[in-house]
Amino acid sequence: MLNSFRTLQSIKTSTAINIFIYYLQKLPFIKRLVTDELYANLSAKQALTIVVSIIRIIWNVLLRLLYIGLIVYLPAVWLGEGLPKDVLWQYFVHIFFVISFIVSGTSSAVILEPKREKYVAIKLFRIHPNSYMRSSLTLRYIAFFVYLLPVLLLFGLLLKGSFIQILLLCLSVTLWRIAVEYLHLKLYEKTNIILIKQQAIVWLVIGLGYIAAFLPLYLHYVPTTSNLLLHPLAVILIGLMGLAAAFQLRRYRDYRAITDAATRRDDPLLNLGRMITEAQQTSVKTKESDYAKQPAHSEQLERKEGFDYLNALFFARHHSIVTSPYYKRLAIIAIAGVIIIAGLLLFQQQLADINIETRIILPFLFMVMYFLTIGEKLCKAMFYHCDINLLRYGFYRHAAYRHFRIRFYKILVQNTVISVLLGLVLTIALMLAGTNLWNEDIAYLWLSVLALALFFSVHHLFLYYIFQPYTTELNIKNPFYYFITSFVSALSAIAIVMRPEPLGFAIFIALLAIAYTIIAHFLVRKRGHHTFTLK
Repeated sequence: MLNSFRTLQSIKTSTAINIFIYYLQKLPFIKRLVTDELYANLSAKQALTIVVSIIRIIWNVLLRLLYIGLIVYLPAVWLGEGLPKDVLWQYFVHIFFVISFIVSGTSSAVILEPKREKYVAIKLFRIHPNSYMRSSLTLRYIAFFVYLLPVLLLFGLLLKGSFIQILLLCLSVTLWRIAVEYLHLKLYEKTNIILIKQQAIVWLVIGLGYIAAFLPLYLHYVPTTSNLLLHPLAVILIGLMGLAAAFQLRRYRDYRAITDAATRRDDPLLNLGRMITEAQQTSVKTKESDYAKQPAHSEQLERKEGFDYLNALFFARHHSIVTSPYYKRLAIIAIAGVIIIAGLLLFQQQLADINIETRIILPFLFMVMYFLTIGEKLCKAMFYHCDINLLRYGFYRHAAYRHFRIRFYKILVQNTVISVLLGLVLTIALMLAGTNLWNEDIAYLWLSVLALALFFSVHHLFLYYIFQPYTTELNIKNPFYYFITSFVSALSAIAIVMRPEPLGFAIFIALLAIAYTIIAHFLVRKRGHHTFTLK
């Protein structure tokens, strides 16, 4: 196992150095100094090893500081302003439990993650899958505990949590995540389902999880999560589950099938046609009926030409990809709306004491619209089924702004309909809760919903054309893309924590959406033909 440890560290370090060099070549002023010869310069790369190792340590600590600080600590302190420290500690543990135990436990599983590192280690370095997975899991959860503990201590002690409580919390989440790794493994073994790739389930858990994490603070309800989670019996139970899972993972003998399932899409030696076929069997799958049936508006298609015709034909022939997410979101809003409105009608007396106002709903709008709007999946479908071939031709790359505009209007129409339906549901709910229809807060609600529809319509498409994160290996390999998407995701948490006034929130979102749209159109027009390329 020690040899596997050393090999894994060498692979990680070498990969990190090569990525570091690659993106140094993208920076202005520096890129001319960093040549391709640096990849083969062993002495220079050995010096960079120290730099990259330090950056990796700082980055891992920083990620946890940002996560615990922005997502857990600040919401508990700001939303619970003026409350005693012991109550803030209760909120802190509750938010941490919901997000780190439930949400992350569902959406993340190292054992089934498709990673290039797995492919390189197992397929190229010929490390035995059993040895690789045991070493990888051991490194992962030792690092998980070591990086998380000091950050939890920093914020936990500020809320007067005891050292023992914080240590038990960190130990419990580590052992819980090990137990969840084993559950993911057994689920795949029994059903052949990789849960982390079931996007509908994952995003549903994320959305409901964040609502469950922050809602008690808005309702001024103090959860008893910390009393239950840090009870000796709960700690012992989680500890036994984690240790039993670690033992079972250690003695598991069929990691080859697991790693094959995870590395299949990361194999760069696969035939491109085979990779596209596999991609079509997952989130961007098309139906044969889409190709078999005539488009409903064939006469309108005949009147189009050039890129208008190309995109109209794409949308018609990939009807299931383009419209399925759209109708699913409309159905979700409609069903949720019926449930909410029925609940308000049936339990009107019981809910009379709860003050449901627009200012409570607005901060959650950013997160709700982030999940409901169309964009990312459609960009991926356009790449796999259209752009992956056409980007090989210069005329198509040089016309990036033309098809950017066509696709932007298509996405904007769908997101606008989604936002209008959401606005109607929320307006009816607020009216039943006692808000006057002509209240100015209703106007701020509608302005916010429509502005967010514009924001997210341009957001995913802008990132697609400027950073083009997808590769011919069907992976996302652009750190700038990850950084911007993570930042936009964090804005939803910031909005919840800040609790802005309806007028300020609506004006800010409207100005942000308009500015983003103008900047996006300008940059794609000026730089799209350089950045929208095949990687």
